[in-house]
Amino acid sequence: MNNTSLPLRQFAFIATIACLLGFALIHPPSVAVAAKSAPAAAPKGEESGHLVIVRAANLGAAVIGLSIDGKQVMKLNFNGKYDAPIAAGPHTLSVIPIPNSEHATANELKLTVQPGKTYHYTVKRDDVRVVLK
Repeated sequence: MNNTSLPLRQFAFIATIACLLGFALIHPPSVAVAAKSAPAAAPKGEESGHLVIVRAANLGAAVIGLSIDGKQVMKLNFNGKYDAPIAAGPHTLSVIPIPNSEHATANELKLTVQPGKTYHYTVKRDDVRVVLK
């Protein structure tokens, strides 16, 4: 075995670990904001509906910011899902890629929630934008 190959292998191993750690810090797992802090969440005892939003797998590594009534409630990573109660009444849902390197505008969807109903949407790519469908 060559004397220089062992230090080179150690360097390659350390560089690989550093890259993996860096990627994990840049793309953290999806973290849902507690439902009680979300502006659209319904306090217990009030009439509400239910909102389920999933992220299409074909969005690749893109992280999608989900906002309800102008407040970001979640960042959807690969296989991400938002599943929470939502207060009855009118709401505006919006999605936007994070980071927004293409300077896309947020795609908005107006929703009037009826008590007891469940609303399902998927974040998909529509040409160069991400949309709720």
